[in-house]
Amino acid sequence: MMSTVAKSRLYGILMTLYLGAVVVLCFANLGAGPAQNSFWGIPGDKIAHFLLFLPFPFLAWGCTRPREETVPYILIKIFLIFLLGLLLGFLTEYIQGYLPGRCRERLDFLADFCGITATCLGIVILKLCREKDE
Repeated sequence: MMSTVAKSRLYGILMTLYLGAVVVLCFANLGAGPAQNSFWGIPGDKIAHFLLFLPFPFLAWGCTRPREETVPYILIKIFLIFLLGLLLGFLTEYIQGYLPGRCRERLDFLADFCGITATCLGIVILKLCREKDE
């Protein structure tokens, strides 16, 4: 079994790779790309934004060193991770407005928000259920 320090380092490496992928996918001018498909009326690029920001809270949680996980600690930690995720989503959209071939879209930020929120809620539910079992 891996030590907690080794796990934190692994998550740190995964977070670095993830952030690199976010930068490339959000800032690179990838051309027009394929025609926009939709799923249940949701444009494909919004689904991509949702999926792109889905792993952020999980990776950020893993990067932190664990300690006794009381309910207040879990809630404060996930709230700070949530705020960091929102900042990342906001900054990517803001910077895109200054890049050629890219534009700012509020709905992209909304999709980022939904992805971050979904994972944060999942983490809280799992951690609180585990806390209740112990």
